[in-house]
Amino acid sequence: MFTARAAGRVALAVGQRGLAPRAGVAWGMVTISHRTMSSKSAKTPLSPPGRVARGSVLSPCDQFALKRDALVDRGGQRAVSSSAKSSSAKDVLSAGCCGGADEDDEAPPCAQPLPFDKIAIIGAGVMSNVIVSRIVNCASQKCPAISIYDVNHPQAAAMAELYDGVSAEESSADALSGASLIILAVKPQNINSVAKQILAAGPRVSQDAVLLSVLAGTRTETIRNSLGLSKIVRAMPNTPCAIGLGMTVWLSTPDVNETELNGVTTLFGYMGDAVRVMDESFIDMATALTGSGPAFVYLAMEAMVDAGVHMGFPRDTAVRLVQNTFHGTGAYAIHSPRHLVQLRNDITSPGGTTATALFTLEKGGLRATLTAAVFAAHKKAQHLGNNRKKLPDSMASGLSDDSF
Repeated sequence: MFTARAAGRVALAVGQRGLAPRAGVAWGMVTISHRTMSSKSAKTPLSPPGRVARGSVLSPCDQFALKRDALVDRGGQRAVSSSAKSSSAKDVLSAGCCGGADEDDEAPPCAQPLPFDKIAIIGAGVMSNVIVSRIVNCASQKCPAISIYDVNHPQAAAMAELYDGVSAEESSADALSGASLIILAVKPQNINSVAKQILAAGPRVSQDAVLLSVLAGTRTETIRNSLGLSKIVRAMPNTPCAIGLGMTVWLSTPDVNETELNGVTTLFGYMGDAVRVMDESFIDMATALTGSGPAFVYLAMEAMVDAGVHMGFPRDTAVRLVQNTFHGTGAYAIHSPRHLVQLRNDITSPGGTTATALFTLEKGGLRATLTAAVFAAHKKAQHLGNNRKKLPDSMASGLSDDSF
């Protein structure tokens, strides 16, 4: 049977739909790639048939955990660990895919050690929680010490309580002291107050530390001028990083050395796919496309669920149908070498139901509205960073500064 830890991880990774992978599940459909914008984007190969648990697409880290935790006793060869805990929130979120593994366990592809002795995280919001969970879940046997600070100390303390080896500090100076990686995950408008705290910490902040910023619209030049640090990585992850299936677009300043670059690349690998860019304008674009993108998908899912209920499906059934439709369609699009238009044409029979529905969507302006939404998010990202590139009038029509 599955251990409590494995069962909890399945619930976390596949949305509590009861789609439990087989014991001993092998590596699956999603592979991690790190490529620059200038490189050719090779398609991820299809996995051999039968190697992926039906109904679940898990990151390599999470699949490793399932493979380890779901081992069964086969003739005394190996039994499930007797130290399995109950599936409380702490057990589910803090169950590392490498921590606690036996020496003969195979390491997952993304379980490389981080070259940082201590990580300080300023801000205890959603993205901070995502990053901490992936570090704890995927870091190999040596997991860095992690200190969290937030002006809302109870929130930081509640987050630290979820994970072993993570502490919430009473002051930013205590969190920053001795950190070789500083992760800045606060609201962009709070950058000045955070800068004052970092500067006030003085010598307790290493000038050789790498600062990883996930602030929307905040350019590396602004961070350097505000904080006085030269080793800066700016990244835009998204919330699917929480299960190792996210998308991160990032860049670094020239001062970040090769070892440190390898470290942040490994960290992004814990969270899913990552694309390194060389021009900072791409980060603002990614903020609109992949940072905000999941919200567009959720809205479309909501609408389809409501349509299913209106037609007569029970809500829980409609949710399951829509979730798996998006789940499978996304995975199929990733692994198919064919163009999206060809995939759409495959299910658009002349005069059929899909053709009729697509005509209705086009007539309602779905494509133009969605495109305008992405452009609006892009303009907002530029607005946040005072980087106001003029959009073509055809794109920016109706998007005045008063909208923000």
